[in-house]
Amino acid sequence: MSRHVLAAALITLALVTSVASGQYIEGYVRLDDPISGANGVNSVAYDSLANAIYVTGWRATLVFDAPTGRKIARMEQYGDWVMSAPEDGKMYVLGESVHVLDATTHALIRKIPVSCETYEVTPPAAYAPDLHRLYFETGRDSLAVIDTRNDSLRRAFPVEDGIWGLCCATDLNKLYVTNLRGVIVVDCANDSVTSTIRTSTDRYWSQAYSPVNHKLYRGGDDLVVIDCQTDSIIKRARSPQFFAFMVYNPVNNRVYCDYGYSAIVAIDCATDSIAAVIEAPTGFTCYTSCLNPASGRFYFDMGDQYAIIGIVDAIADTFVRTLAAGRHGFDPPYPNFGVDPVNNRIYFTNYEGGTVSVIDGNGDSLLPTLVTANQYGLDDLWYNPVTDRIIGLDKLIGGISIIDAASCSLAGTKCVAVEPVGVVFSNAQRKVYLADDADHSIVVVSSETDTAVKRIDGGLHTPMAVSLGGDKLYARSWSGNGFVRVIDCHTDSVVGSVNVSTSPSLLLSSGGLNKVFGMYDNTAFLIDGASDSVLRFIPLHHPVGTVGYSPSQECWYCIAPRGRDTITVIDGRSDTVGARLRAPGSYRSDRPLWNPLTDRLYYRISEDSSVVFDCRTNQVVGEVMMQYGRLCDTIRNRVYGFDRNGVVVLDGTTDSVLARFTISQPGKMAWDARRGRVYVGSGTNLVTVIRDTTTGLADAGLSVATRGSLATVVSNVLWVPMASGSPLRTAKGRRAVLLDAAGQRVTELQPGANDVRRIVPGVYFLQSVPAAVRKIVVAR
Repeated sequence: MSRHVLAAALITLALVTSVASGQYIEGYVRLDDPISGANGVNSVAYDSLANAIYVTGWRATLVFDAPTGRKIARMEQYGDWVMSAPEDGKMYVLGESVHVLDATTHALIRKIPVSCETYEVTPPAAYAPDLHRLYFETGRDSLAVIDTRNDSLRRAFPVEDGIWGLCCATDLNKLYVTNLRGVIVVDCANDSVTSTIRTSTDRYWSQAYSPVNHKLYRGGDDLVVIDCQTDSIIKRARSPQFFAFMVYNPVNNRVYCDYGYSAIVAIDCATDSIAAVIEAPTGFTCYTSCLNPASGRFYFDMGDQYAIIGIVDAIADTFVRTLAAGRHGFDPPYPNFGVDPVNNRIYFTNYEGGTVSVIDGNGDSLLPTLVTANQYGLDDLWYNPVTDRIIGLDKLIGGISIIDAASCSLAGTKCVAVEPVGVVFSNAQRKVYLADDADHSIVVVSSETDTAVKRIDGGLHTPMAVSLGGDKLYARSWSGNGFVRVIDCHTDSVVGSVNVSTSPSLLLSSGGLNKVFGMYDNTAFLIDGASDSVLRFIPLHHPVGTVGYSPSQECWYCIAPRGRDTITVIDGRSDTVGARLRAPGSYRSDRPLWNPLTDRLYYRISEDSSVVFDCRTNQVVGEVMMQYGRLCDTIRNRVYGFDRNGVVVLDGTTDSVLARFTISQPGKMAWDARRGRVYVGSGTNLVTVIRDTTTGLADAGLSVATRGSLATVVSNVLWVPMASGSPLRTAKGRRAVLLDAAGQRVTELQPGANDVRRIVPGVYFLQSVPAAVRKIVVAR
């Protein structure tokens, strides 16, 4: 049998086995749309003819409708820079070649085989509209010029000692090229170098031109002012700080620039003196800047790894505010701004993430981010029963991909954070909390709309945990001072702190007790959710590789790393060590998976296997060939995980393998209980949909109650009887609660009828007192 026939036979066998067990791959959902394709964003420019935004990056140039932000075109041509030539009705994309595009149809007109290379933070090209000429650097020591009427190369000529920036004085038909020696003057009428103005200079500092006074301002360690009519230096101002990233404001005839990373200064072009010093937040760095002529405001990039955009009112000469943007690129091409004066918007290229931040010039607020990428860093998946959508969290672009669960199709992608590093849920408040590593804040996403509604500042970071009632969020303080911040989930504001001595590495909420379990080093602690104070610190006397949790037992299982073979059980009821036993240590730090139907934990112990730990008996009851357990189908009692080849499906009762699917780079999973689907993040931009056609417990059409007949579900009503003549209450006097399969609180219950129409079908657990946990199956 040939290798290809054998491979086909194996695939067929796997498919038959999967279908026989009720499991099969129903389809795939691509997270990118057909117009995507620029994974790194290099440059952005506004096209006034079509009222569109051009974004060029790696492997593609995309066109967005400026008023709506909707993608309207994609071109295979791409480069380091894109610019508009409205007088000629064209857009130019400069890269390995110069690509000439029709600004109305977005079609390629011509390809000019001359490359444009960008090494600096300053623009590599300049446009002289009166002469219809485009100047651009073709290397460190060469300048080329194109006639934009017929798109022919007029000439290319050498420029000694490098090219560090271009600035065009269009009213004088002159081009000023900075390099190591100073400023080279090019006569645009005949495309020839006429003179060199010697200045002490530095490669990164830009230039600005005042057409009112015909002066060129060159930054650096000295501020140099050049009379462009005589091409001579008329002023040189020495300063202990450097002048950088200059932008001309035609409204007040001033040049604005960064002054030594400490302030923004305004230079009066009539007197060549500093007219205003505008204090900016300390510690900022500046890479690029722009001026919005519609509002007279100066925008500059003041971040480091993650960009923060600073805004200065260039009329009142005051600092306005900062906005969180995307990621920086440390190598050329550097991030840059684009201005849309018609719609009063400012665009900032987030180089690494395949996104462009959009600022509304009316009020300087962030608008929905433009997404160009077709490669994603899918990090988490979850099902939102409120909107009936599967949500994928993407770390690369800081966004969420939204999949319509009914049609299994992509509904869209929204950017909600810059660097999301953790996610927790408050089902009671219908909110999702994302920790943003970019500026150490928490982004609040509404489960009603799947959109970001607020950003909670204050130096917050993972780990995070939501309280039993869903009304409090606990998050680590970023400052490293050993505090856990308490956030009110109603107002999404910090309302308190808990001193735990050292910054915790883990926070986990309980399913039925109003407590939060945490860890730092080899010490566990428990926080009382009522008083927001530490109940007890518990030394473990061994390192911890991972921690599991059983809501049924109200115990946390502190599993030592491989080689230590110890599990310490923390009893949440007594806040003490319930047991310390011998068991295999964990191979990785991933959280164990808990199966609520069997009260078992699955955690990895080797390169290819996991153990099955029974929480009722505190014993290892088996070993399965599965690297990671990801989720449980609590209607059909299926355990989903993956190995090095793809997805593994286990029978939750016997822990035997029901099906295997070869899927590239499987990751996080989400479960749609209503339709029996499991969504698997696979690769970077693909979600695999696995369907289970077995009937399971849900086909009974009624609820099933194990361990007694305490509660029943009939016609979407959960009936809770009285207990000993009094309302059903927990040990501390609270009403009974309904928990989901992960042990999270779904709702508080009252004696008698409880409306459960809005609860998604699945297995739930009714908890009255800590020892009384009963299973409830809600089906439609």
